[in-house]
Amino acid sequence: MKEAEAAFASPVSGGLLDLVHAATAAGVEAILSREQDQASARASDLLWLLGRALARGRPEVATAAARGLAVVYATPEAEDDLRLELAVGVSALGGLAVRLRAWRLVRELAMLPSSGSEQLYLVPDALLRATRRSASRTPDEPLIGLAVKWAANHAEARPELPASDDRVLNSACQFNVFATVAQFEAGSKFGFPEFRRYEARRSDPAFEVLVADIGARSDLLPGADSRRLASLIREVSTVHREWFVQFGVWGGPESRSVAAFLEANREG
Repeated sequence: MKEAEAAFASPVSGGLLDLVHAATAAGVEAILSREQDQASARASDLLWLLGRALARGRPEVATAAARGLAVVYATPEAEDDLRLELAVGVSALGGLAVRLRAWRLVRELAMLPSSGSEQLYLVPDALLRATRRSASRTPDEPLIGLAVKWAANHAEARPELPASDDRVLNSACQFNVFATVAQFEAGSKFGFPEFRRYEARRSDPAFEVLVADIGARSDLLPGADSRRLASLIREVSTVHREWFVQFGVWGGPESRSVAAFLEANREG
Protein backbone atom coordinates (compact mmCIF):
# COMPACT_ATOMS: atom_id res chain seq x y z
CA MET A 1 0.00 0.00 0.00
CA LYS A 2 2.79 2.44 0.85
CA GLU A 3 4.40 1.83 -2.54
CA ALA A 4 1.09 2.43 -4.32
CA GLU A 5 0.61 5.67 -2.39
CA ALA A 6 4.10 6.77 -3.39
CA ALA A 7 3.02 6.75 -7.01
CA PHE A 8 0.76 9.67 -6.22
CA ALA A 9 3.10 11.67 -4.02
CA SER A 10 4.27 15.08 -5.18
CA PRO A 11 7.44 14.93 -7.30
CA VAL A 12 10.73 16.58 -6.41
CA SER A 13 9.69 19.99 -7.69
CA GLY A 14 6.55 19.88 -5.56
CA GLY A 15 3.19 21.55 -5.93
CA LEU A 16 1.87 19.36 -8.73
CA LEU A 17 -0.47 17.02 -6.86
CA ASP A 18 -3.57 18.89 -7.99
CA LEU A 19 -2.52 19.50 -11.58
CA VAL A 20 -4.24 16.34 -12.78
CA HIS A 21 -7.50 17.97 -11.74
CA ALA A 22 -6.62 21.29 -13.39
CA ALA A 23 -7.18 22.29 -16.99
CA THR A 24 -4.80 20.48 -19.28
CA ALA A 25 -3.28 23.64 -20.71
CA ALA A 26 -2.85 25.16 -17.27
CA GLY A 27 -1.24 22.05 -15.81
CA VAL A 28 1.34 21.44 -18.52
CA GLU A 29 2.01 25.10 -19.24
CA ALA A 30 2.70 25.66 -15.55
CA ILE A 31 5.56 23.19 -15.85
CA LEU A 32 6.90 24.34 -19.22
CA SER A 33 6.84 28.00 -18.21
CA ARG A 34 9.07 27.50 -15.16
CA GLU A 35 12.07 29.08 -16.80
CA GLN A 36 14.01 29.10 -13.55
CA ASP A 37 14.01 25.29 -13.51
CA GLN A 38 16.45 23.14 -15.46
CA ALA A 39 15.14 21.04 -18.33
CA SER A 40 15.68 17.94 -16.21
CA ALA A 41 13.30 19.21 -13.52
CA ARG A 42 10.60 20.00 -16.07
CA ALA A 43 11.10 16.59 -17.65
CA SER A 44 10.77 14.79 -14.29
CA ASP A 45 7.55 16.62 -13.46
CA LEU A 46 6.04 15.94 -16.89
CA LEU A 47 6.91 12.23 -16.67
CA TRP A 48 5.32 12.10 -13.21
CA LEU A 49 2.23 13.93 -14.46
CA LEU A 50 1.96 11.61 -17.46
CA GLY A 51 2.01 8.51 -15.25
CA ARG A 52 -0.47 10.00 -12.79
CA ALA A 53 -2.86 11.02 -15.56
CA LEU A 54 -2.68 7.56 -17.15
CA ALA A 55 -3.45 5.86 -13.85
CA ARG A 56 -6.34 8.24 -13.15
CA GLY A 57 -7.90 7.83 -16.60
CA ARG A 58 -7.25 11.41 -17.74
CA PRO A 59 -6.18 10.93 -21.38
CA GLU A 60 -6.34 14.65 -22.21
CA VAL A 61 -3.87 15.46 -19.43
CA ALA A 62 -1.66 12.51 -20.35
CA THR A 63 -1.61 13.62 -23.99
CA ALA A 64 -0.69 17.19 -23.04
CA ALA A 65 2.06 15.97 -20.71
CA ALA A 66 3.45 13.71 -23.42
CA ARG A 67 3.56 16.58 -25.90
CA GLY A 68 5.25 18.69 -23.25
CA LEU A 69 8.00 16.08 -23.07
CA ALA A 70 8.63 16.57 -26.77
CA VAL A 71 8.97 20.31 -26.14
CA VAL A 72 11.58 19.69 -23.43
CA TYR A 73 13.38 17.17 -25.66
CA ALA A 74 13.77 19.78 -28.39
CA THR A 75 15.10 22.57 -26.16
CA PRO A 76 18.75 23.55 -26.73
CA GLU A 77 19.57 22.91 -23.06
CA ALA A 78 18.50 19.26 -23.30
CA GLU A 79 21.70 17.23 -23.51
CA ASP A 80 21.84 13.69 -24.84
CA ASP A 81 21.84 12.10 -21.37
CA LEU A 82 18.59 13.89 -20.57
CA ARG A 83 17.15 12.89 -23.94
CA LEU A 84 17.96 9.27 -23.17
CA GLU A 85 16.29 9.63 -19.76
CA LEU A 86 13.18 10.97 -21.49
CA ALA A 87 13.15 8.05 -23.92
CA VAL A 88 13.54 5.58 -21.06
CA GLY A 89 10.70 7.20 -19.11
CA VAL A 90 8.45 7.30 -22.18
CA SER A 91 9.16 3.60 -22.80
CA ALA A 92 8.32 2.69 -19.21
CA LEU A 93 5.14 4.76 -19.23
CA GLY A 94 4.32 3.37 -22.66
CA GLY A 95 4.31 -0.02 -20.97
CA LEU A 96 1.77 1.31 -18.47
CA ALA A 97 -0.38 2.60 -21.35
CA VAL A 98 -0.22 -0.89 -22.91
CA ARG A 99 -1.36 -2.55 -19.69
CA LEU A 100 -4.23 -0.06 -19.48
CA ARG A 101 -5.05 -0.71 -23.16
CA ALA A 102 -4.93 3.05 -23.78
CA TRP A 103 -4.15 2.56 -27.45
CA ARG A 104 -4.38 6.18 -28.58
CA LEU A 105 -1.93 7.19 -25.89
CA VAL A 106 0.35 4.32 -26.90
CA ARG A 107 0.45 5.81 -30.39
CA GLU A 108 0.87 9.33 -29.01
CA LEU A 109 3.95 8.25 -27.06
CA ALA A 110 5.33 6.24 -29.97
CA MET A 111 5.05 9.16 -32.38
CA LEU A 112 6.37 11.96 -30.16
CA PRO A 113 8.58 14.06 -32.45
CA SER A 114 12.29 14.54 -31.93
CA SER A 115 14.59 17.35 -32.89
CA GLY A 116 16.68 14.97 -34.96
CA SER A 117 16.94 14.82 -38.72
CA GLU A 118 17.76 11.10 -39.00
CA GLN A 119 15.14 9.79 -36.59
CA LEU A 120 11.88 11.70 -36.57
CA TYR A 121 10.60 10.24 -33.30
CA LEU A 122 11.77 10.84 -29.76
CA VAL A 123 12.55 7.32 -28.54
CA PRO A 124 14.55 6.03 -31.54
CA ASP A 125 16.30 9.40 -31.88
CA ALA A 126 17.50 9.24 -28.26
CA LEU A 127 18.56 5.63 -28.76
CA LEU A 128 20.59 6.56 -31.84
CA ARG A 129 22.28 9.44 -30.02
CA ALA A 130 23.09 7.23 -27.03
CA THR A 131 24.44 4.42 -29.17
CA ARG A 132 26.73 6.80 -31.02
CA ARG A 133 28.26 8.38 -27.95
CA SER A 134 27.66 5.62 -25.35
CA ALA A 135 25.80 8.07 -23.12
CA SER A 136 25.16 6.07 -19.95
CA ARG A 137 24.37 3.00 -22.03
CA THR A 138 26.24 -0.10 -23.07
CA PRO A 139 25.31 -2.68 -25.76
CA ASP A 140 24.46 -5.10 -22.95
CA GLU A 141 21.79 -2.79 -21.56
CA PRO A 142 19.04 -2.19 -24.13
CA LEU A 143 16.55 0.62 -23.86
CA ILE A 144 13.85 -1.80 -22.73
CA GLY A 145 16.07 -2.95 -19.86
CA LEU A 146 16.66 0.66 -18.85
CA ALA A 147 12.90 1.26 -18.95
CA VAL A 148 12.30 -1.64 -16.58
CA LYS A 149 14.90 -0.24 -14.17
CA TRP A 150 13.29 3.20 -14.45
CA ALA A 151 9.89 1.73 -13.63
CA ALA A 152 11.36 0.00 -10.58
CA ASN A 153 12.46 3.40 -9.27
CA HIS A 154 9.34 5.34 -10.34
CA ALA A 155 6.14 3.92 -8.92
CA GLU A 156 4.04 6.14 -11.20
CA ALA A 157 5.06 3.82 -14.06
CA ARG A 158 3.58 0.77 -12.32
CA PRO A 159 0.93 1.93 -9.83
CA GLU A 160 -0.76 -1.47 -9.97
CA LEU A 161 2.34 -3.66 -9.85
CA PRO A 162 5.36 -4.34 -7.61
CA ALA A 163 8.75 -3.47 -9.08
CA SER A 164 9.69 -7.12 -9.66
CA ASP A 165 6.54 -8.07 -11.58
CA ASP A 166 7.34 -9.64 -14.97
CA ARG A 167 4.49 -7.72 -16.58
CA VAL A 168 6.58 -4.55 -16.42
CA LEU A 169 9.14 -6.07 -18.81
CA ASN A 170 6.47 -7.70 -20.97
CA SER A 171 4.54 -4.47 -21.45
CA ALA A 172 7.74 -2.53 -22.22
CA CYS A 173 8.49 -5.06 -24.96
CA GLN A 174 4.95 -4.73 -26.27
CA PHE A 175 5.16 -0.94 -26.30
CA ASN A 176 8.31 -1.29 -28.40
CA VAL A 177 6.38 -3.51 -30.83
CA PHE A 178 3.56 -1.00 -31.21
CA ALA A 179 5.97 1.92 -31.47
CA THR A 180 8.22 0.25 -34.03
CA VAL A 181 5.33 -0.85 -36.23
CA ALA A 182 3.81 2.65 -36.12
CA GLN A 183 7.17 4.26 -36.88
CA PHE A 184 7.87 1.83 -39.73
CA GLU A 185 4.49 2.75 -41.16
CA ALA A 186 5.91 6.27 -41.53
CA GLY A 187 9.15 5.01 -43.12
CA SER A 188 11.37 1.94 -42.76
CA LYS A 189 14.39 3.93 -41.59
CA PHE A 190 12.52 5.07 -38.47
CA GLY A 191 12.26 3.03 -35.31
CA PHE A 192 14.29 0.17 -33.86
CA PRO A 193 12.79 -3.21 -32.82
CA GLU A 194 14.57 -3.79 -29.52
CA PHE A 195 11.85 -6.23 -28.46
CA ARG A 196 13.73 -8.77 -30.59
CA ARG A 197 16.35 -8.99 -27.85
CA TYR A 198 13.76 -10.80 -25.71
CA GLU A 199 11.71 -13.99 -25.94
CA ALA A 200 8.73 -13.99 -28.30
CA ARG A 201 6.34 -14.73 -25.43
CA ARG A 202 6.91 -11.19 -24.18
CA SER A 203 6.08 -9.43 -27.45
CA ASP A 204 3.56 -11.82 -29.05
CA PRO A 205 0.56 -10.30 -27.20
CA ALA A 206 1.19 -7.01 -29.03
CA PHE A 207 1.11 -8.70 -32.43
CA GLU A 208 -2.04 -10.55 -31.39
CA VAL A 209 -3.73 -7.25 -30.54
CA LEU A 210 -2.79 -5.82 -33.94
CA VAL A 211 -4.12 -8.77 -35.92
CA ALA A 212 -7.26 -9.50 -33.88
CA ASP A 213 -8.51 -6.23 -32.36
CA ILE A 214 -9.74 -4.00 -35.17
CA GLY A 215 -10.52 -1.12 -32.82
CA ALA A 216 -7.04 -1.18 -31.31
CA ARG A 217 -5.48 -1.41 -34.78
CA SER A 218 -7.47 1.62 -35.87
CA ASP A 219 -6.11 3.62 -32.91
CA LEU A 220 -2.55 2.38 -33.31
CA LEU A 221 -2.26 2.32 -37.11
CA PRO A 222 -4.96 4.56 -38.58
CA GLY A 223 -5.72 3.58 -42.15
CA ALA A 224 -3.59 0.42 -42.25
CA ASP A 225 -5.46 -2.54 -43.74
CA SER A 226 -4.64 -6.21 -43.11
CA ARG A 227 -2.27 -6.53 -46.05
CA ARG A 228 -0.32 -3.45 -44.98
CA LEU A 229 -0.17 -4.69 -41.37
CA ALA A 230 1.16 -8.06 -42.51
CA SER A 231 3.86 -6.29 -44.51
CA LEU A 232 4.83 -4.20 -41.48
CA ILE A 233 5.04 -7.27 -39.23
CA ARG A 234 7.35 -8.96 -41.72
CA GLU A 235 9.47 -5.83 -41.96
CA VAL A 236 10.01 -5.36 -38.22
CA SER A 237 10.71 -9.09 -37.95
CA THR A 238 13.55 -9.09 -40.48
CA VAL A 239 15.21 -5.66 -40.42
CA HIS A 240 18.74 -5.63 -38.94
CA ARG A 241 18.67 -9.44 -38.90
CA GLU A 242 22.47 -9.65 -38.89
CA TRP A 243 22.62 -7.55 -35.70
CA PHE A 244 19.92 -9.34 -33.73
CA VAL A 245 21.13 -12.83 -34.58
CA GLN A 246 23.93 -12.43 -32.01
CA PHE A 247 21.36 -12.66 -29.21
CA GLY A 248 19.78 -15.88 -30.49
CA VAL A 249 16.55 -15.23 -28.60
CA TRP A 250 13.80 -14.00 -30.92
CA GLY A 251 13.07 -15.91 -34.12
CA GLY A 252 9.80 -14.28 -35.05
CA PRO A 253 6.27 -14.21 -33.61
CA GLU A 254 5.34 -17.63 -32.24
CA SER A 255 1.62 -16.96 -31.90
CA ARG A 256 -0.54 -19.25 -34.03
CA SER A 257 -3.06 -16.49 -34.66
CA VAL A 258 -0.32 -14.19 -35.96
CA ALA A 259 1.07 -16.97 -38.18
CA ALA A 260 -2.41 -17.58 -39.58
CA PHE A 261 -2.85 -13.86 -40.22
CA LEU A 262 0.45 -13.65 -42.09
CA GLU A 263 -0.43 -16.71 -44.14
CA ALA A 264 -3.82 -15.21 -45.06
CA ASN A 265 -2.14 -11.96 -46.10
CA ARG A 266 0.86 -13.23 -48.03
CA GLU A 267 2.71 -10.82 -50.27
CA GLY A 268 2.30 -11.19 -54.00
